[in-house]
Amino acid sequence: MHYQEEVMNSQRLTCLAKEDYGSVNRCALEDEGASVTTAVKMFNLQMSGSSRSFEAECEALRRVRHRCLIKIITCCSSIDQQGQEFKALVFEFMPNGSLDG
Repeated sequence: MHYQEEVMNSQRLTCLAKEDYGSVNRCALEDEGASVTTAVKMFNLQMSGSSRSFEAECEALRRVRHRCLIKIITCCSSIDQQGQEFKALVFEFMPNGSLDG
């Protein structure tokens, strides 16, 4: 599945939270003809240290496994159509759900 291009070009983003680091958006992505709801953490690369933060989060998420953590689907790192760097993490979406096991 090619989430990176879909996330970068998606018109179906709904902002859930916005902070200095960037934003978390709900996004419907296509997977084999079915719509999959995801949470996409998009990094504001204008902020000092955000690229380093992205790399650290990717590394930590690769190493950790726990039943109470939301599953990461993919990490996106690319150059967008305007030549700007783009970094995002795509997670399973948990609407108002509990993280209690």
